[in-house]
Amino acid sequence: MIVDPVEMLMKTSSLLVPTSTPSHSSHHPLPTIVPDSPDYQYVHDEGKRTLWYVQQITLTSHHDNH
Repeated sequence: MIVDPVEMLMKTSSLLVPTSTPSHSSHHPLPTIVPDSPDYQYVHDEGKRTLWYVQQITLTSHHDNH
């Protein structure tokens, strides 16, 4: 049996409409979030060299495939 999604949505859309409004009498403020100081990461000479080699291998292998 094939069900039309639009027809199914029309049948069930009445279930998605809120029937009452929420009560705000017990409203509590949200806690404040203070971010930590950022952690910095540095690339040193060995990492730069490794990335260069990986880039060259990737470019070479990509060039060989075409």
